[in-house]
Amino acid sequence: MSNNGVPQAEIARVQAEIDRRRAELTRLQAELDNLQTELNKLKGGIYAAEVGDTFSFGPFDWRVLKKENGKALIITKDIIEMRIFDSHRNFWERSELFRYLIGDFFSQTFNEDEDSKIDGFVFILSIEEAKALFKNDADRKATYNGAVTSWWLRSPGRYENFVCTVDDDGSCCVLGGDIGRPGGVRPALWLKF
Repeated sequence: MSNNGVPQAEIARVQAEIDRRRAELTRLQAELDNLQTELNKLKGGIYAAEVGDTFSFGPFDWRVLKKENGKALIITKDIIEMRIFDSHRNFWERSELFRYLIGDFFSQTFNEDEDSKIDGFVFILSIEEAKALFKNDADRKATYNGAVTSWWLRSPGRYENFVCTVDDDGSCCVLGGDIGRPGGVRPALWLKF
């Protein structure tokens, strides 16, 4: 008998049933995960893409950097254009590049259906994200018109008129590039799936 007068055999029976149902739940969860993976492969695109894979969305090819909570952080596979960051400041949220990406670029790039799949705004990566989300310098390299080129990050650089960049060798440059000179643009966004 237990402290509350319930026979030990009854406690053991209930515990065995709990253990059996947990095992069954684990088995069913594994089956569900396998079915979801199969469905994602059938759907294609972002559903089938794993971290590091590329897929088409809108007019560009995108690379999956991270997947979590039904969303994927994606970045254009290549540099899509050369633009200045800003004429006067290295503050991302007030930059000309920020206004362009959330304004004209967004409205001219994505249709209504694509827009509904985007969670938040289009942006460029920070230096911390660029360091964490790529395997190494070689993995960060990007091309523009077939040539490996440096690209903007949104983090301020060492000086007032500089922002951090990923250099053409793939390294993250804290000194950065002059905001008034054209640099590579690799938009990123969170895509719901």
